[in-house]
Amino acid sequence: MSRIYTSTLKMNTLIFKNKLNHKCAMLKPNAFVVLLMMVLSFGCKKKEWDAFYGRPDDLAPPIYQVLEQGNFTTLLQLIDKSGYKQTLNTGAGYWTFFAPNDAAFDAYFKSGKFSGVAAIDSSTARAMVQYMLIYNKFSSSRLDDYQASENNTGWTENEAFRRRTAYYTGFYHDESTQGPIVAIADNRNNISTSLTGNYVPSDYNNKYITYFKDNYFSNATLTAADYNYFYPKSNYTGFNVLGASV
Repeated sequence: MSRIYTSTLKMNTLIFKNKLNHKCAMLKPNAFVVLLMMVLSFGCKKKEWDAFYGRPDDLAPPIYQVLEQGNFTTLLQLIDKSGYKQTLNTGAGYWTFFAPNDAAFDAYFKSGKFSGVAAIDSSTARAMVQYMLIYNKFSSSRLDDYQASENNTGWTENEAFRRRTAYYTGFYHDESTQGPIVAIADNRNNISTSLTGNYVPSDYNNKYITYFKDNYFSNATLTAADYNYFYPKSNYTGFNVLGASV
């Protein structure tokens, strides 16, 4: 009896396995179809995502990669030391960058304040790089145009000579008539209608960088003599950033 029972059990087990294998065989194509649909769906969604959020083909390379093309070796070393390499190498942000070339750094180091990048500490390097970065992307033809107006009509041409940089600090070194001082970054806006008084949360006391262009000079009836009054050792070329030519 036990042998018959065992044979019957084996037979039943075999039948059950055959049924299970048959069901699995039926499920495998279905599972493959579902998996294929998921892959296709993900692929379609990725294409839609890339089409909407992807990097445009006509977008210029990140700032760091442009500088690597040559003549900016010293500036790249300064960026590495400042901690801004990731920001400028990944295309993060929306910037215009005033980039001193190697010749400009050589002249700067000969002035005697620093002998080279090795003599610049990381916090100073960071401040220097931040002061070269201005918010938003501007072509050279738009730099001297004011970006907004009181009635919000858009660009006001040939009215701009400064842009807001990424550099700001609570305390900074300045010069007064009495000599060097440590100045406090005060949030001075004097807006009488503001609900928060004179304090504006978005005002971080960012420093502005000054530049000079021909169109602005013509509109303001200025000449090279006016530029040389402030920068007597520099030549006005029609596009200058502080005392440097572009």
